[in-house]
This record gives sequence, structure tokens and C-alpha cells, in this order.
Amino acid sequence: MRFVGLDLGGVNSLACVRDEAGTETFQSHAKKERPSVVLFPLVRKEHLFAGDEALLSERGLGLPWPPLAGAAPAGWSGALPPADRGRVLLGTVWERLMAGKQWPDHQWQPPDGLPPMNQPTPADCLDAEAQAVLRRAIGDGNNASVVLAIPNQLPEESQDALLTRLPAGTRLVWSSVATAMAWGRAMANAFGRIRNWPCSMPAFMALRSPFLSSVCTNWLRGSFKCQFDG
Repeated sequence: MRFVGLDLGGVNSLACVRDEAGTETFQSHAKKERPSVVLFPLVRKEHLFAGDEALLSERGLGLPWPPLAGAAPAGWSGALPPADRGRVLLGTVWERLMAGKQWPDHQWQPPDGLPPMNQPTPADCLDAEAQAVLRRAIGDGNNASVVLAIPNQLPEESQDALLTRLPAGTRLVWSSVATAMAWGRAMANAFGRIRNWPCSMPAFMALRSPFLSSVCTNWLRGSFKCQFDG
């Protein structure tokens, strides 16, 4: 059984994969210079674009060419759907989920006179991103135990909406808990043991849980390195 920790709350979506031998590998997007986005379908039967597929698409990117890459004069990064060309930041998706709200409109108007389309819900958008990251990391998420780091203020209705869409058995963990566990694990690696540390028993119990300890992602490690390096 493999364990996968997902962090979809940063500029780039990340996955940490831990195999049965305890070896960890980190997976990121193909276009790290572009923030994580989803692309709404333009026509019926087209799927919701997420992950590398969305990042590699030039639709709505704001480039002068090709025409489909154009964006509204005010830009798309801060706009609520319906955004120009259907390009939506994953941060905007999280914002709606944390507010426990849907999009202002149920439909959006694709460009070039195409008929209006129903908008995927914020939970649909995040699920598409999670599935895309899982496919890139391990191919098939059905043979892995998955845990997703979520913001502390994510309401229960949004958590339920995610759990009904994510792969069966997926667990949610608060980002603050994942951060504390990453810190405890880093200290355990640095000092060889944690029993002499204050509150070592809760930390030890947390580290005993393999599906949670796999949530030690790159951004968590990087944030602590910045703090220690001043």
C-alpha cells in the first residue's frame, strides 16, 4: 500500500508519495512558473481541465497570441467565474470552498458565441485537480491511501462535498496539523529521538500514523527552512 499526501493550497499543487519501503518522492506540476488553475469546459461533453493539462493550455493565459490565449483587460487572476475564457485560479476555488458558497452564477458564457455552459462546482474543480495530481504521481489512486491537507477554516459542508468526490477512503487533515507533524518529524530526524522534547508523546503518536506522516510536503519543509535560516 502506498501513501499519498496532497497539498493543493499553495501556488503549485504538490504530492508526496511514500512507498511500502518508506521511500518518499515529491511530484509537482510541469509548469512550476504558472499557478495552479482549472479550465471550464467550452462545449458539451468536454471535460474539466486540471493539473498539467490546464497549465499547459494557453487558453485565457493573457498572451497576445493565439486569440484563445487573450484575457479580459482586468485580467483573470482575481475574477470570480464566469472568468474570461474559463480559466480559474485554484486559489479562487479554495476561497469559495472556505466561504461555503457556490459560484455567483450557475452558467458561464464561453467565448466566440458558443452556447452557455453549466459551471462545475468549486468542489468539482478541486476534485479534478486532486485526481490530476494523483494520476501524475502514481497513475491510479485506487491502490493508495490518500490524505489531503485542508485549511483550518474549511467548513464542514465543504469538507463533505470534497469527501463525496475524492477517491474512496481519502482522509482530510488540517494544514496546521500537517505542519506540526512535519516539524516533529524533522526534529526526530535531526536529533534521532523525540522523547526528551516537550509534548513528545502526542508527537510520537502522530508520527506513528503513516497516512498522516506522508503529508510532509515540499512547501512545509521549505517554510521551516526559511524560518530557521532567518
